[in-house]
Parts: sequence; structure tokens; C-alpha cells
Amino acid sequence: MPLFRKRSFVRCIFQADENTYQALTTSAPGFFVSDANYKLEPTIGERNIVGPSFARKQHQVLDRSMSRMTFRTEMTGQGSDPKIAPAWATLLKACGFSETVSTTPARTEWYPATNPPFQADGANGGGTLSMYFYRDGNAYVMRASRGSWRMTGEIGQPIFMDWDFSGTYYNSTIQNYASMLSDTFPYDDTTPPILLNATFSFHGYAYRVHSFSIDCGNTVVMKRRLEYTAGLACARIIDRNITGSFTGEGVLYNQFQPISRLNSGTAGALAITCGTAVGNSFSIGSGANMVQITSLDTGERDNISTQTINFAINDTDVPTQSYFYIYQT
Repeated sequence: MPLFRKRSFVRCIFQADENTYQALTTSAPGFFVSDANYKLEPTIGERNIVGPSFARKQHQVLDRSMSRMTFRTEMTGQGSDPKIAPAWATLLKACGFSETVSTTPARTEWYPATNPPFQADGANGGGTLSMYFYRDGNAYVMRASRGSWRMTGEIGQPIFMDWDFSGTYYNSTIQNYASMLSDTFPYDDTTPPILLNATFSFHGYAYRVHSFSIDCGNTVVMKRRLEYTAGLACARIIDRNITGSFTGEGVLYNQFQPISRLNSGTAGALAITCGTAVGNSFSIGSGANMVQITSLDTGERDNISTQTINFAINDTDVPTQSYFYIYQT
């Protein structure tokens, strides 16, 4: 059967209760996706003790029906108003980021949530998602989902967001998907900003960067509950380790000293901008003295010396939201 990749899309809706499935509505955000995959990962219990011989066993039992959904979206702005969040911001909040709207300056802000730890606070629409993935006439559903993301950028391309969500399998045969399959569902149709005429500052130095990546680094586990049919209640984020890397032109020692900063453990700031259109541009970065170099590698590209720097974005002893940010401007 041919795979119609251009008709793969995801819709999602926040649950009123983090453990309870939420039916899809016509206003629920949706987006076309690429590199999408749905995986059912049940725990299989073997009944070895019941087997009448070494060669035979009784039927195995199915336990704890966990699901995973992975896919890629473009980092696209709302398109006209920086104070209105794009559809994919729903996913960001389900990865434990809180959302704030600023009037001066006009922008939408996302920060790692700190209260309760790692979960987006309810006042900003946090919690778990019921998620719907449709491809080739098949609809896959999971509830009580949370996840993590990885951001990648390369010269001349949009910034991409790769999402990895875990949740609980939900019986898709009893759902009505009329609203999901509608051609009028509210997906983002704005052209994303391209990584050109952008800026990249690392530890105060304006690197000439070819590509970069930032990994949210959430650790997601499933809460076990015997009263649920699937044996699982919901996904929870129990840890976060934001890391990243970039590759750019090599620099002279009198311009910037990454090796010295690596050896001394010196921390600095990260600041990236992409796009210029109002409501369709982004600023990504950290607070001061939050970014620490963890390794450095040298190389070449088209006979030009390069450096690849890996880094970690560290929080303070007292958790603060401002150690990492994403702004739509």
C-alpha cells in the first residue's frame, strides 16, 4: 500500500484530568507532520509456571499498554500577532513549558516550568494530552501523554522540532473522527522563518554558525495504576537536562577562547534569533551564566576550519524559569 506522507497529521487536546481521556473537538489544534511514527509498547507477562512441560507455555498476558508517538514539525509562528501562540505551542506545554503573553514587548514567552517541578502549571494550560495521529486511513489514539523535544537548525532551512511523546493506548475503534478528518481543521499554514539573516551569540561571541541543535532532555515515565484497564495512569516528567551543540567556523585565540572556558568551567549566555516578520520570528536562549561548554571538536568543511561545541544549559540552585526561553516575536 502506498504511503501518503502529505496526509499525515496530528491533533491534540489537553485533558481536564491528567489521567482521563479527552474527546477531540473541532477547535483542537492540528498540524501536518513528517517522519511520523506510532508505536504500541505493551508489557508482556509470561506464564512460565503454568506450562505443562519445558516445551509448552500457556498464553501470555498483556500488561501496561504504553504508546509512543514521534513526529517532526516546522517552527512556524502564528503569522501576524506575536501574542497569539502557534498550534505547536500545545505540544511545548505538554513537555513541561509554561506559556506567558507579554504586552511590552509584544511576544509569547515559553519557559521550563518549575512549579510543580517539570510540569507546566495549570494556569497556563499545562497537563497531559489526548493525541490523535492519522495516516493512510488509520487513526491512532493515546491519552495522558507528555513528552520531550529536540530543535535543529541549519543555514537556509526552517528550524525543525522533533517531538517524542509517551502515553497510554486508547481504543480507537469507538471514536468518531469526523472532526479529525475535516479539511478545515485549524492547522498552521504560515510559511516558517528561514535560518538566514539570523544571529547566534554564544558566551557573548557572535559565532558564524552552520548548524545547531538543542535537546529538551525530558525524562518521561508512566505512572502505574491497577484500577486502569491499561495498568497506567499518565505520563510524568521526572527530570530535565537541556543540552545542545553547534558547528561554526573556527575562531582565533585572540577572538574567543572556548578551550580555556571549557577547562575552567566558565558559564555564559546563549542567544539565537530567526526571522524578522511580526508574529513569525523567534528568539531562543538562556539567562546569563547558564550555558557551560562540555566538549569541543575541530574539523573542516569545504576547506574552512570548523569547531563543534557541545554545551549544557544549567539551572541555578534555586530553580528559575529564566534559565532557558523561547520567544515568538
